[in-house]
Amino acid sequence: MRSARQDDLQLLRQFGRPAFAWSGAQPRLVPVVEHSRIASLYASTARGYFRTVDRVEPYNLYADTRVLLKQARHASVARDIGFRFGPPPPGGQHRHAESVSYPAASFRFTWSRRRDRWLVWMDGAPAISTGAGQLAAPTVVIQHVVVGLSPFLEQGPMMPPDAETVGSGTAVVLRNGEAYHVRWSRPAANGGTTFTTGSGKPMTFARGPVWVVLAYGPGSSKWRGGKPVP
Repeated sequence: MRSARQDDLQLLRQFGRPAFAWSGAQPRLVPVVEHSRIASLYASTARGYFRTVDRVEPYNLYADTRVLLKQARHASVARDIGFRFGPPPPGGQHRHAESVSYPAASFRFTWSRRRDRWLVWMDGAPAISTGAGQLAAPTVVIQHVVVGLSPFLEQGPMMPPDAETVGSGTAVVLRNGEAYHVRWSRPAANGGTTFTTGSGKPMTFARGPVWVVLAYGPGSSKWRGGKPVP
């Protein structure tokens, strides 16, 4: 994580005590993150981070995960966070693309039959990794959540959001070139999120990485008149 945010801490609790690699945060938030239930791998204190000369800061920070994980011996092992994988359920609607917009950024996911994945676009351009080309995932979850404002204010015109991931709401799951309208539920921060279809059965994801996008939803302090407010 390049910059930790308040809502990261709620997300991380479902993993037990995960190893969390992060390079900074709002000054008042730094000690809160460091003393939360994580194995902290802060760039200012942990070994394994390095910068390259091909990009300007802060976009040139990298890390060797093998070096990092050696410093997180007491971190939790992988655990069930509610995702279920398997054949697609009935009820999907054919979808070539889906977009999510924020005040300062926009994402678009387009289905690639050749790669059998959703290609990721950011601000109208392909989202490219340093070694594997355009980012892509077989499953994308657009989870509608209540979004407030974090009390840990930052410099600049943008107010830091605080997404509430405990509770319930609606989501759109993209897989196999189809979209599914589902419900999500996460009763407590210590547990994971379950996704269910309209029939009440578990929503199954395609094997492989899952992208979860937290989007403004009805009831959010940033939701007015059916549209996100800048």
